[in-house]
Amino acid sequence: IRHVYVLPDYRRTGVGKLIMEALIDHARAHFEILTLRTPTAHGDAFYTALGFSREARFAEATHWLALNHDSISDSTRHS
Repeated sequence: IRHVYVLPDYRRTGVGKLIMEALIDHARAHFEILTLRTPTAHGDAFYTALGFSREARFAEATHWLALNHDSISDSTRHS
């Protein structure tokens, strides 16, 4: 997932969570995991609360989320 932002006036209203939940639901049909990068503590807390894990498993990502818990391996597709 790249470049998802919420305008400051709409932060902490649930808009970001709704956007991410819709993206995650859509991604389940296409991917086994989602990856993203966030450099901020606020982003870290937000994505962790959505179920993403912090791990350096992927070079370009700070966080990842298993969409299909039964088939996670080193060869999985990711976004």
